[in-house]
Parts: sequence; structure tokens; C-alpha cells
Amino acid sequence: MRLAGVVKVLPTLDLNSTIEDVAKIFTSRGGDAVVVLENQMPVGMLSAFEVLEKIVEGANLDLAVKDLMNHNILIIDGDTNQKDAAEILLDHKHWMAVVTEKGGYKGVVTAGFLVKALI
Repeated sequence: MRLAGVVKVLPTLDLNSTIEDVAKIFTSRGGDAVVVLENQMPVGMLSAFEVLEKIVEGANLDLAVKDLMNHNILIIDGDTNQKDAAEILLDHKHWMAVVTEKGGYKGVVTAGFLVKALI
């Protein structure tokens, strides 16, 4: 079965969004992470933990997402089958990957989603 069938869509922001923009998403929509896009392609992720850390440190809320995001993301094509995706996660020691399809962001897949899908 294709990977695209087990993705979860996370909110997205562009590189020039600010910590304040991310915080608004977390408070209005809930969740713990956003995917950062450039030209509709994922280039990073930002977690609530990282935003919380900056807020507690007293960082300027105008700090750009591009200066804080995690650039070390794993990207998998949505046409990948679920077992191959699981092997990719394990090989790269990532618990989550960003899924793309037809040149754009589709969602994320986690180890937990794949456990459920493969049993």
C-alpha cells in the first residue's frame, strides 16, 4: 500500500514566518509541530518545544522561522510503499518523515502510523 494513505497533515508556514506566527498556530489549532515550506516544498520543521524554549529565553517574537527551524528532515515520496518507508525511517534513525507528492507537501508519516499500517 502507498505511503500517501497514512499521512497526517501538519500546519505549514513559509521561511519568513515568525515565532509569533508559529505560536498562534499552536494555540489556535493545537499540535506540536509545523512544516516549513519554500516554494511549496518542505525545507524544515519546527516543534512546540523549540518555540517554547525561545519564548522562555525571552527571544524576540519577530525571530524568523528560518533561523530556528530544524533543517535535518527526512523527505519521502508519497508513492513509496509503507514497508519501504518504514525501512527508510529505520535506516536514517528518524521517527518521522515529511511526505511529498507531485512536487509538493502532502503531510508527515510517523513510526507509529507505520506500525499500525503494517500489522
